[in-house]
Amino acid sequence: GGARLGRSGRGECRAWIEGEDGKRGTEREAAGRGLRDVREPSLGHLVPAKLFGVRVSKYFVGFGKTLWSTTRGETEYGIKAIPLGGYVRLMGMYPPKRPSDKPPGWLTRMADEARAVEYEEITSADNGRLLYEKKTWQKIVVMLGGPAMNLALAFASKRIDARPSLG
Repeated sequence: GGARLGRSGRGECRAWIEGEDGKRGTEREAAGRGLRDVREPSLGHLVPAKLFGVRVSKYFVGFGKTLWSTTRGETEYGIKAIPLGGYVRLMGMYPPKRPSDKPPGWLTRMADEARAVEYEEITSADNGRLLYEKKTWQKIVVMLGGPAMNLALAFASKRIDARPSLG
């Protein structure tokens, strides 16, 4: 496998990406597949969350500096500089803190810090729209949406790779 220069049918040189199976595609096609593979698992969380009425404040493809964003309704959609993942901000990931007599451990302190940041944005208008308020089965569907999308993409790409070739 690897990158290789090849000639297209029109006589122009193009860069090809050749996989270990000998199949090839352009760098643009490979980048498109990579972007899809980064974007769609996050959609696996976003779509059911929106369907169940969870407030989603952000949906970004990538990490790092924001290259582009727009707000539609209550959600900011955007693209970040490093396309190695995605980010969906679901409001109400952390339920309100429960009183406890024992000293908090490091994990509890970390969750408390995340909860404090999240609750700066939550208002009374969000009642009933926070993830922790949803039915258990809805929370499970939202949380498993990303991994389920990863599996679907894996099976879809295997199915595409398994097509018989004409050559």
